[in-house]
Amino acid sequence: MNSIRSASNTNSQTSSGLSDPQKQVIVAFTSRLNALYGQRFVKAFPSEETRKIMRREWGPRILQLSAAQINQGFEDLKDLLEENHDDYLWPDIGRIINLFRHGRPRKTKVPCHEWGKPFACISKLTWKEQKELGEQQIANIRQKLRPRRAG
Repeated sequence: MNSIRSASNTNSQTSSGLSDPQKQVIVAFTSRLNALYGQRFVKAFPSEETRKIMRREWGPRILQLSAAQINQGFEDLKDLLEENHDDYLWPDIGRIINLFRHGRPRKTKVPCHEWGKPFACISKLTWKEQKELGEQQIANIRQKLRPRRAG
């Protein structure tokens, strides 16, 4: 990938405004995604036309990534796919680029807030953790609102 990435700096432009080596970087990136996701990639981008549109839309963002970010990103993505991480089960290109740019999400859980304290930690949780936390907090609220029976 390093040789492909270094080729993206040449100046021969095509009608799309990208050089052939830049296009090769984008195609190589999406080909690796196709190899990792298999049928899920094909279902998300069923025709060559949809893949071209996706490459056209996301290509400039892909080109902003360094070779090190791309290589580490694919390693992180493989790990997340092996773990069946909910956020990466389908090829969400924007989410994948964000992963490549910022690295793997933290594995540590942020402790839940206590009753009445602000909910500042929610953005650090995965979607599944946010859902579980929300359900837990709703149950806590219901418990506190239930009238106490004299017995």
